[in-house]
Amino acid sequence: MQYFRNIENGQRALVSVLKGTRKIILDAQQLHLIRHDEHIQIKRGFIVLLLEHVREQFPQLNEQPTKIKIGIVQSYSFQAEILRICFSTLKFFPRQNVPIKHLVLNGCCFLSTDELDYFFSSYGSISERKKYGLECLVSLEVILSHLKPLNLSELELSALNGIQLWNCIERFVPLSDQQKAHRNAFFVELHAMAAQNNGKIAEIGIRFGLLMNLLFDTLNAASELLEAFEIINGRKRE
Repeated sequence: MQYFRNIENGQRALVSVLKGTRKIILDAQQLHLIRHDEHIQIKRGFIVLLLEHVREQFPQLNEQPTKIKIGIVQSYSFQAEILRICFSTLKFFPRQNVPIKHLVLNGCCFLSTDELDYFFSSYGSISERKKYGLECLVSLEVILSHLKPLNLSELELSALNGIQLWNCIERFVPLSDQQKAHRNAFFVELHAMAAQNNGKIAEIGIRFGLLMNLLFDTLNAASELLEAFEIINGRKRE
């Protein structure tokens, strides 16, 4: 959990030097309405910190071919970011319903769905970007609708991110027994937290099952949105 707090602090430092951003105050915290190009700048810093985290948890990353390194980091960053975006959005805008009007991109920045022209304003042609941006929002709304009734805690979120990390590594590299044990420890933590907050065995099982479904939903959303995000980010051309 401290790792993600460090990332949020780093993101706030990056945002503080951006000029001309519009701000709102929620729960004594500033949120900046930013453009997509600014979001990409901040995300580059996020990737650097995330890479350090992956190397710390999985030192063998340095021994892998470049293609596998990129695959692991890209897969994990995408899945973890989707879950964190949805968690932060519910934290700052808990009462909004589908279709959503605000999406919190990290701990200090957001976009307004009513102002997608502004979000993509730094690009010459925005119609295609808006099209894929709206498709991304629809997929994120599915995750938000599943996440909202869970009232997820920070500790549960961190445990889910830990499972995501090892799942993403296993997609490219077979895990050792010790590494599988590290992943299983996160499952044990999630089950223990479910038991702590729910007295009946049936309720514990239901919550744990919903958390597992959330992991599956996030994985599916990440797979569906990757191509759209590549188009939005200008990496793929028709």
